Amino acid sequence: MAGRVDDYERTMAFADIALGQMKALRQPASPRNFEIWYAYASGYHPALNQQINATPKAKGTISEADLALMHENFLSPTRLTERIDLVGSQVKGEIDQVMAMIDAAVGSASNYTESLAGASEQLVHSKDRDGLRTIVETLVQTTKAMEISNRSLEDRLHASKQEINDLQEILKRAY
Repeated sequence: MAGRVDDYERTMAFADIALGQMKALRQPASPRNFEIWYAYASGYHPALNQQINATPKAKGTISEADLALMHENFLSPTRLTERIDLVGSQVKGEIDQVMAMIDAAVGSASNYTESLAGASEQLVHSKDRDGLRTIVETLVQTTKAMEISNRSLEDRLHASKQEINDLQEILKRAY
């Protein structure tokens, strides 16, 4: 029960501060303005508070247009939706890039398999030392190319994992 009383007292104090700010600045007591000044009083949006504190210093007052812009930038529900959409499109871009890299790796693996099959066939028919050397050199080159391709895929997958982790952090902060 004490927690509810404390919450009540705290939230009413924030509401009083919000109403006091609107009265002092002679601003309409609209829901948007109340939300802005309540958020300011609570201190839960430091960037909003910085903007509110800086605006009168720069302009001498806070206009309705200023408040509308602050609401849009800091409190608007569409802001969260836009951030989620942006992160979603970035994740989709990362997935598309990873899929392209996987497709390329599948192609490289198929080429490598064909190269090994061809080398096996050549080994059966090869009778001299120079022929064997050519087959082995071809296999070494093909294996090195496959190794480079795999390393590139591994690096890209690691970078994509990091990018997706960063995007997850952005989403966590957005909430």
